[in-house]
Amino acid sequence: FLFGLATTLSSSSWATSQTSGLAGLAQDRLATIPNGRTIFSTLVAEGKLERDLLGIRLVKSNGGAGNEGEGGGGAYAFGGVEEEWIVGGEAGLTWVDVTSSNYWGFPMDDVQMGRQSVLDSTTPRRAIIDTGTSLILTSTALAASIHAHIPNAYQSQSGGVWIIPCHQPSPSPATSTNVFFSIGGRRFGVPLKDLAWKALDEEGTWCVSGVQGGMEGFTVLGAMFVKNHYIALRYNDVKGESLSVGIGDRLDVEVMV
Repeated sequence: FLFGLATTLSSSSWATSQTSGLAGLAQDRLATIPNGRTIFSTLVAEGKLERDLLGIRLVKSNGGAGNEGEGGGGAYAFGGVEEEWIVGGEAGLTWVDVTSSNYWGFPMDDVQMGRQSVLDSTTPRRAIIDTGTSLILTSTALAASIHAHIPNAYQSQSGGVWIIPCHQPSPSPATSTNVFFSIGGRRFGVPLKDLAWKALDEEGTWCVSGVQGGMEGFTVLGAMFVKNHYIALRYNDVKGESLSVGIGDRLDVEVMV
């Protein structure tokens, strides 16, 4: 592969960021370079992988109030999945066909707070996996429905950002306000505690919520979701005309049902 060293920065935030670069993993149709290909699709096309799979395991931070603390990490496994991290191994993954022409997108059956459905009739039943997005982004209506079940949640008057108390109940299968996304006939949860994303004050009282609205076309399941599960991306043919996403529970993360 050929990599280029940047000589100018599009944003000053890159100068202070701990991130040293960005590698896109969406479908090739989103490439901004003519005939551009992602690392994953190139490895598949050239037959460089043992299997045409990409396993993704992102680890939660060990921060205090808010979830932007130190720690995190994880792994991108090109050519297979890390079975030792998945409940039930590879057989424990639920696979869904990709229906999006640009993203790793698929049908979303339902969204629930505990056992209660909060998915309204206007929100498209489509979702995408995006490790490059920190939060879960969804429609304005669904974001409001989710936060209606979180005590003391409110929407800021400037910008419409959803804010919740930083100190939420510890993850528990019995917590009725954990949020669940039903995909492929199976529920995948994100604990309420994880939704307290970024502290807004030194005391750590109020946090930006990990679920925000304004994404009306589909729901983006970003790192907030991915860190609670094991994700696998699969090419079913070399040309990428058939793709699948696998989602499973992790052995290092408390499983919610």
